[in-house]
Amino acid sequence: MKIGLLIQRFPGGGAENYVEEIATRLHKKGEDVTVITSENKGYDDSTCNFKIIRLPSLLKIGEYFVWK
Repeated sequence: MKIGLLIQRFPGGGAENYVEEIATRLHKKGEDVTVITSENKGYDDSTCNFKIIRLPSLLKIGEYFVWK
C-alpha cells in the first residue's frame, strides 16, 4: 500500500515525532511511505528509511513555512 503523510515541518516537535514514528513503523511492515513537508536545509533526509518530499517555501512565519 502507498501511504502519504503530510506535515508542515519535519523533523520537529510533538506532531512531527508522531509522524516519524508512524512512518518508521509502516516502512518496517513493508509499506511504501512518503512524508510530504516543507524544505529543511539543516536535516539529512538520508537518515530516514522512508521517502521525504520537500516542497519549496514562499516565506517563513516563526518556525513554520508557507508553501508555494
